[in-house]
Amino acid sequence: MEEVCVPFDTNSTHNGVMFVPTKAGWLLAGGHRNTPHGLKPGGLYLTRPGGRTEKLVEVDINSWDVSPDGCKVAFGYRESGKFEQTIEILELCHGS
Repeated sequence: MEEVCVPFDTNSTHNGVMFVPTKAGWLLAGGHRNTPHGLKPGGLYLTRPGGRTEKLVEVDINSWDVSPDGCKVAFGYRESGKFEQTIEILELCHGS
């Protein structure tokens, strides 16, 4: 089992992590993060009711929103050096 460390940015105060409740647990989203090892991608993390945190994706999140039923998240990101934004949808409630 992989232990997941939710990426709080301790080196800079401008890159806040956002939290939102879903039916599957608390969703945490963030863009890039500054670490002692340099600039790293942020991502989406889900903390389930039992306290287990899962890393869903590790990318620089540009935009995101949770569906009205609280079971899906749509998010946009850009790959390094590209102008086009990729949009993906993840199912959060499956298997919860």
